[in-house]
Amino acid sequence: MLSLHVAVVVGLLCGLATAQQFFPESCAGTCTGPENFATSLPKGPTGTGTRPSEWTIVTLNQIKANLGTTSPPGVGRALAIVSTCMYEAVSLFEAEGLQPWAVRDFKKIGGGTEQMNYAIDGAALTALQSLFSGFTSFSSVVQALQTINSSEDVRSLFSKEEASAMKDAARAQAEQGFDTLSTKMALALGAAACDDVIAKFSRDGYDGLARPLPNTEAVELDSVNFPQVLSGITNCDREMVDLDKWQALCTPKEKKSLADVGSKNCKVQKWLAPWGGGMTTFAILAGTPFEGRELISRVAAVDSTVLH
Repeated sequence: MLSLHVAVVVGLLCGLATAQQFFPESCAGTCTGPENFATSLPKGPTGTGTRPSEWTIVTLNQIKANLGTTSPPGVGRALAIVSTCMYEAVSLFEAEGLQPWAVRDFKKIGGGTEQMNYAIDGAALTALQSLFSGFTSFSSVVQALQTINSSEDVRSLFSKEEASAMKDAARAQAEQGFDTLSTKMALALGAAACDDVIAKFSRDGYDGLARPLPNTEAVELDSVNFPQVLSGITNCDREMVDLDKWQALCTPKEKKSLADVGSKNCKVQKWLAPWGGGMTTFAILAGTPFEGRELISRVAAVDSTVLH
């Protein structure tokens, strides 16, 4: 898989003796307003899209609502978990011809579009519960069900006890195979499949938003390079010890577009996720999924000069 979350660094500017070189002038007006985007993000599911696209809208809105408390690696990992959970749910259906990645011992099942949609609903809702149920924004996920699937069966997943019983029953039946598949059972199968995806991701020692789990070794990183003194401008001679290593940028305290480039009125950035090199964001290993291979070997000791 390719990462859907790409960190874009604009304006690493070296203060040279001759002149300061800035980004192309055409970039100054790029993405400064909604009119610069081909399609704006809907505030909720449209009721006209496919199940994966509807849940993607819900997921992106959760990310948008919590940007102040999540890290870039966390956003990448959240997108990975939601999309992989939906993939895993679809892969259970024989007609799709897909290979499951995390689920084991489930026999391929039949069923039509309705059952598959319920499986996707169970997987996506389980993923979002694991990621955002502790945030106030999660209420909009509940509201989204009115558009995506208002069935009482879906709402049963909000009960920990009922959801656990449903998933246990689905697992037991999936190991034997299905003669017929009800929508409620398809829902539970999707939720169970997502549980396996989340468990496999967490093997590296981090939760769905890339936060260290208890007993995960702390990672502290100190850059070998000195932080920027002027916002948006790097003095290569004075500040850069190694061009292959990270530099903490100084971001303007007042946002006045290009007027703040080169200002001392800026704040040096801090690490959002110094453990980023020790966990998996979006990519997963290629190969046979049943080999039991880990996503990534958790870093026991990280060179304090390196940020992956």
